[in-house]
Amino acid sequence: MDHIFQLFDQPGIEYPNPPHKNPANPLDPDFFDGVLQIPQNQLQALHIPSETVLIEILGRRLRNEPINEIWINQINFYQHSPATLGGISFQAHNGTFFFITPIARCGLNRINRTIEEGGSWSHAGGRVKEIMDGGHRVRSRRSYHYKPPAADADRWLMKEYTVYPLHEMNNFAVVKLHR
Repeated sequence: MDHIFQLFDQPGIEYPNPPHKNPANPLDPDFFDGVLQIPQNQLQALHIPSETVLIEILGRRLRNEPINEIWINQINFYQHSPATLGGISFQAHNGTFFFITPIARCGLNRINRTIEEGGSWSHAGGRVKEIMDGGHRVRSRRSYHYKPPAADADRWLMKEYTVYPLHEMNNFAVVKLHR
């Protein structure tokens, strides 16, 4: 368990190889064993969703396993503007909204965050933190977006988390949205 939480403590540090059943094929459903697997009872006991918890939930989505956390909303986040998101009733966790959303690809190593016409997210900065674990990359990508002046005066902070040992897996993200 300590090994899991060390993943996000020291960016750029390589950790020893975990016991993968098939380390040559990260697309194997067992890829996350020993890396991101958190027992369900321990996951529910964590009151504040950390990056590790969000990545674990995303791993379950990639493995087509059920997501039992009622505070995770499953929508196509990037098809909405801040204004339309405000008009939809979502489950929240301590005033913060979490979404699992599909993401569109525009190339082998790039992701296209195109918002549908009428969307109003404006990019205000961001950074990528990569962590190597057993030769596999675990990425936490944080992008910050705000409502434009023409919309509501409220500002929203959006953070996006993805996992991509191989580009084929990088088709979902967890989005954290809060004021």
